[in-house]
Parts: sequence; C-alpha cells; structure tokens
Amino acid sequence: AKIEKFAIGQFNNRAIDDRNALVHEIGSLAFRFLLNQDYGKALDAVDSALATLPSTLLNVYRAHTLMFLDRVDEARPLYMRCCNDKVDATRTGETVILGDFAALRKAELTRPLMEEIEKLCGAGSRSV
Repeated sequence: AKIEKFAIGQFNNRAIDDRNALVHEIGSLAFRFLLNQDYGKALDAVDSALATLPSTLLNVYRAHTLMFLDRVDEARPLYMRCCNDKVDATRTGETVILGDFAALRKAELTRPLMEEIEKLCGAGSRSV
C-alpha cells in the first residue's frame, strides 16, 4: 500500500519532515562553523544542505560564508535576493540577516559588507 502511495504521488509526510529537520540542522551547523571561523566547512555544509532543499535561510547562511571568504561579489547579490523573501511564517530574510549580523558582531566577526547590506536591505524593505 505504501509503494502504491508513492507511485500515485502521495509522499510520506514524516520523511519530508525528517528531511526538513535534517537540512535545518545542517544549516545551523554551518552557522556554528562560521562563528568558529571555519569558513570552508561552513560552505561545504550549507552547499550540501542547499543541494537537498533550497531555502532562504540556507541562502542567507551561504551569503554569510561567502562574505567571510572575501567573495563579496557573490555574497552581495545573494543577500539582496534574500532580504524580502520569507524564511518562515514570522521572519523575512532581512530579519534573519540583521539578527545574524548582531550575533557575528558579538563574536567579533565583522566585514565592511555588513554595513552596506544593512542599509540596502532596510532601504529595500521600506520601499516595498
């Protein structure tokens, strides 16, 4: 009966929920690698999660990692794409980005791009 459900397009919701939870955990792991300044591992983790389940949250983590790898020309447009996208029912990319920037500053991790993105995201969200 289960095989028939897959054949007619009915998916196992538990498997989907498990996949989503795992991808979220990998994203969180990527952020912890970032805080520990292990940027290569952070990029590997977020890219593997993005290959499984594209999401705004994972793209924000990817933009952070690219910024700290001094790949600003890749990070900037990714940040801008994420600013007004929904992360979940209560958060936008902008709120996640700004919150993450505060956490990064608290960990004494800063880059000039952070101020630029704060201004650009804020300006973009006010014009919408």
